[in-house]
Parts: sequence; C-alpha cells; structure tokens
Amino acid sequence: MRDPRLRQAWELARADKRRAAAGRLFAMVTDRTAIDRLLAEWWTAILAQDSPGDQWKTAQLVELRTKCSSLPAGSQNVGLTAPNTLARDATDEDHGVGALLLGESAAAVIREGSSVLALDRAVKFLSECWEAIEVMIERLLEAPAWPEALETLAPATANLAGLLGRHFERTPGNDILLNEERKARERGLLTYLWGRQIDTVCLNHPTLVRLTLLAARDWQNLARQAEALPLREFRENLWRYLHLHEDRDAILLLLRAAPPVFDASNWTGSTSALAALVAAIAHGDQLHAQLTRTYPPVLDAEAKLKTLVEQEIPDWLKQVSEAAIARPDGRLLLLTFGASLMREALRPPWNGQRPWSSARHALCAIHEVLTPKPTVAELKQVASTGGVPSNRTNIDNATYLVTSAAFDSAPEEVWAWYRELLLKSDDDLCWQAKSWRRALCYETLAERLGQLSTPFDEWRAVWKALFVKDRERARFATLDPDALYPSLHLLRVGAEFLRQSPSRTGTPQFFEELMAHTRRLLANDARFISPLEPELVVDAIDVAPRVLGSDWPPVLKDCVLLSSAKNRVYVAVLLLEGGASFPDVEAAVEVAPHRLTDSISELKRSNDANHHVHRLCNVVAAAAKEHALLSREQRRREE
Repeated sequence: MRDPRLRQAWELARADKRRAAAGRLFAMVTDRTAIDRLLAEWWTAILAQDSPGDQWKTAQLVELRTKCSSLPAGSQNVGLTAPNTLARDATDEDHGVGALLLGESAAAVIREGSSVLALDRAVKFLSECWEAIEVMIERLLEAPAWPEALETLAPATANLAGLLGRHFERTPGNDILLNEERKARERGLLTYLWGRQIDTVCLNHPTLVRLTLLAARDWQNLARQAEALPLREFRENLWRYLHLHEDRDAILLLLRAAPPVFDASNWTGSTSALAALVAAIAHGDQLHAQLTRTYPPVLDAEAKLKTLVEQEIPDWLKQVSEAAIARPDGRLLLLTFGASLMREALRPPWNGQRPWSSARHALCAIHEVLTPKPTVAELKQVASTGGVPSNRTNIDNATYLVTSAAFDSAPEEVWAWYRELLLKSDDDLCWQAKSWRRALCYETLAERLGQLSTPFDEWRAVWKALFVKDRERARFATLDPDALYPSLHLLRVGAEFLRQSPSRTGTPQFFEELMAHTRRLLANDARFISPLEPELVVDAIDVAPRVLGSDWPPVLKDCVLLSSAKNRVYVAVLLLEGGASFPDVEAAVEVAPHRLTDSISELKRSNDANHHVHRLCNVVAAAAKEHALLSREQRRREE
C-alpha cells in the first residue's frame, strides 16, 4: 500500500470531497439498476469494436447522453454525469460520480468475458478520464479477481509499436529507440541503469493497466514481464506509474521476486531488483522531504524528523538489505549497489547544495548483512564484472576502493590498493581530491589506516614513495592536470585520521608534518596556472585544537593567509569546526588593527561576496552572537 504520508494533502482532500458528493447524489437515485443496465448495454456496443476515431467516439457520447436523458427524473441527473465526465463538461463533484459509474460499468462488462481485448478498448476509450480507469482496476481486482488466467495479461513485448505511448509529438522512430537500447546495454549495467534516458518515451495506457492488474496479484510474473519490455524507459515509466517508491510492500515484493541480476558474476541483463533498491532509497528521501519541505510545517516536525532519521529509515533499509541478501545473487547485487551509492555520494551536487539522502543509512545496512566481509579481490571482481563491459579500459577503481574501505575489508589490503592507485595517479582518485576537502573517500580510508599496526609509518612510506611519481613529476610536467592531486588526497586522508584519533600517541608530531608537507606542496608547484588554491595551506587547521589542545594558537604565527579578510574568516570557520572557542579564535585570527567582526563586514561589502562567502560569515557571526549571550548571562550571574 502506498504510504499515506507521501500522498498530497490536496489530492486526499479532493478525493474525500468527491466521495461525499457521490454519496449525496446516489442517495437521491430512485433506480440505480436502471443506470447500470443502460451503461452495460452501452459498453457492450462500445467494446464490440475498436474505436475508429474521435468522430466515432463523439457519436457514442451523444448516444449515451440521449439514453441517460430518458432515465426517470430521480436517476437522470446521476446518469448524465457519465457522458458529461467523458466530455469534460462535469463539475468537480459530478466528475467523481461519473468516473465511478463509468469505471464500475466497464468492469462489469469486461468480467463477462475472458479476453483482454475488451480491457484494452475500454482503457483507450477512457484515456481522458484516468479516474474512471482507476475505479475499473479496483473492481476487476475484487474477488474473484479478473482474469482467471494471469498469462492473458502479458503484453506482446516483442512489438515495440504496440507498447509505445504517444503522449509526445516528437517521439523517436522505433529503429532509433532499439539502437539506443542496444548501445546502452553495451556500456554496462551501471551506465544502462543510471545513464541519461529519453524522457519522451512511455508505455501506452492499455499496457500500463495490464501490468497494474498483474502487479496487484503476482509480482514475480510482473517482474518477468517488466524485464521483457524492450526499452529501459518503459521500465522506469512502469515503476513511476505504480508509485513504487511510495509502497514498501511493493518494493519488498519486487526485490524478492525479480529475476537474477547476476549469474556467475555476469550481468544477466535484468535490472528490476536494482530498481527496487533505488526505490527503497527514494522512499526514505521522500519521507524526509515531507517533513523538511512541506508548507505549512508538519506538527511536531522536529521530533518526527529525529525519529525518522534515527529509527524508521535505518530499520526500513535493514529490512531491505536482509531481503536482498537472501536472493541467490544477493551478495553481488548489494556490493554493486553499494558501489553505485558510493559513486553518487562522491559526485559533487550540480547546484552546490546536496539534498539530504538516506544513502549513508543504506551503506550501513548493507555493511551489516555482508558476512563475511568482502575482500579487496572481491571488490576488484565487482569492478570488472559488476556491469562494466570487458572491453572498457578505464574502470572507476577509486569508487570500488572506497567501497571496500566502507565495507570493512582487510586494512592491509585496502591500504595496498590505495597505494597502488596513488602511484598510478588514478584519474578518479585525483578527481576526488579536486572535488572534496571532507568526504567519505577520506573518512573510510582513514578508518582502515587507523586499523594498521603502525599507521604513521605506513602513511609516511606512501608519502615518500609519491615523491618521484607525483611531486617531482609536477615540476617537469607543468601541464599535467592531475599533478599533485595524489599527494593532496593522501594529505587529506592523514588529516581525517587525526580527526578520528586525535589522542593517539604521536599525533602532535604527525600534525606538524602534515602542515609542513602542505606548505611545501604549494611552494614547489611550478605550474604557470595552478589549480591549487592558496587556502590549501590551512586545509587541516581544524585538527589543531583537537590534537594540540590549548597549545594550538602558535600554529598560525607563520600563516600568511591572515592578511586578507576572506582568509581570516575562512581560518576562523575551520578552527570553530575543530572545537576551538570563539574568544581563542578571535584572539588568534585577528591581525592588528583588524577585528574578526570587522573582517566579516569588510568581506560582505567586497567583490568576493558570494553564497559560499556569506555562509562562512554567518558561521562566524553565529558563534560571536552565541559567545556574547553566554558572556552576558555569566556577568548577570556574577552580579
């Protein structure tokens, strides 16, 4: 059942209003049997032949209106709602009554036979009144459900023309669509499932209705029929129409019944099980959006949001993961899906802001059911066979590396693979360093680093090995776009390790090494146009308060970045993120005669002001305001 929380309030209110109106009108009917008999005779004639066109359909509406006009006075107004609804002349209240009459009468006539041809013709005739089709579907599913033989509902999937909906004026030709489908499959599972799709392609209404009747009775049969559809766009259209992401029961049924996605580590061509996993994530995301974006705000939204994020969504995704791992291909399915979630988490948002996602909860749920924990060799196999074509030479190994770290593979194996990719200046690993200062790619690798017996020595060994492969090469290959990014990636993993283990023996010395390495990295960048920003020199400054305690202020004594208002505010934000108090930050960052609050005002008036700058200013201003309030309260208590 669709989660009622995801239904639009206006939609539910309108449905309630129409039901109430229908109850009032039917209460005044003197002879409902006469209306049903009239509509049954009319439908029998309609369904006896395929619609010759709009002119014929108009003539049938005129005939129906004439017949309804001859009903007894007590039933005439109700009967006329049917033709008025088809002609779009009915009021909103009458429309609900007309749709009910049309849907119920059509279902009654269809039940008298076993051919789905009558069903298709009824759907085509009612195509402009989808509410009547929904009523018809409900009545056909009432016991005993129609048709008795489910195989009669299966559409002729080999005939593309018989499946294609014509909602759009510019639909590509069948040969173009089939060729695009073939090329998409050749690019592998992940590209096939998540790549760009033509949004002007959809299933026609008769096929959607057939598959809806099938879904209500046999998800295993539906999953097979969905996989037989000749275009991936058709499947996406079907899942949207069935509101899959709103229905937990449907998601679990599809996940359990869908054909194998993998057979002996090879992609079978099926995608329905992955579509169910995608819908499970979307379900959590939509529930979160309902509480955070709905206006007016939901009552007790904050408490409900806390319960949703901390309990309901984790429990739901645990249930999904347990259903997935029980499949014959469950382990490979979850490893592939987990890697795709990791890839999405590491993709920068297109507008600079990423909406909340339940992906992290999903990764945790997958991690819990993977027993034994996956090895690096297993993730490498997933990278090469989990939907990636054998002829592809550029596999996104960096994503699978981070996935292996997130799923708790052996730390020695993860670190060895990481070192291998760094020394190769892996494009995707460099891309991570270009895109993120803080991210899952650093967090998960730092966790595995912390599990090694001598983490500082292991980190230093990789840093030393990168000298020739990366930093020395940057001095000679001045046009290399990936130069110094492997070193930067390693520096950020080191900083993340300190954030996770600030009290470990040797962290102060390691922090000083990181800062010195970062300064040298920038000082020795010989490229004419360097992509590295000067602010990189304080990339890990937020670690100082955690590692050095109250002795952190001297770290800034040689920091040339404090000469501009923008940099002073940026450094202040990082230190506040690291847990430093506002008075200490203000004292350390101020450069006479500049006060930190003056720097905020100066920066907001400057040409550098943008969304990012305003966010930094707001963080510092909020900290200053909170400190002022606490100071006033303390003085008040002392007085």
